[in-house]
Amino acid sequence: MHEGIEPIEFSPGVFDKYKTCNDLDKWIEMGFDKTMWGLGFEMDCFELFNKYLDDNNIVIEEKTKREEKRKLLYVLEHADRNNVGNYLFSYWRWLTHWAYSYDEYEVDFLKRIIKVLEDSYSK
Repeated sequence: MHEGIEPIEFSPGVFDKYKTCNDLDKWIEMGFDKTMWGLGFEMDCFELFNKYLDDNNIVIEEKTKREEKRKLLYVLEHADRNNVGNYLFSYWRWLTHWAYSYDEYEVDFLKRIIKVLEDSYSK
């Protein structure tokens, strides 16, 4: 748990405000980081996800960005909730703080990961 962040319970709708905002930089103002930390996720720079790939001998080397994202979503659909949440948090942070740019395709990809994460809570 991140210091100073109160734990929160997942409830349907917790991600709705992010799904309607295409400006990923505004997600920080909307409390995305606090939501993710509150739910127990960490921005781990893909560490847990990469371990999952290695442990399961999964290689993601697709020819197009679209194929890569499709395969990533498939893998995330079969990963545990911690992996999905940490990946979502890390990817958002990477786009907004290190990549310095993103397009609507990246925003859509994040929203699809949110859907995978939400689905994991209903299982």
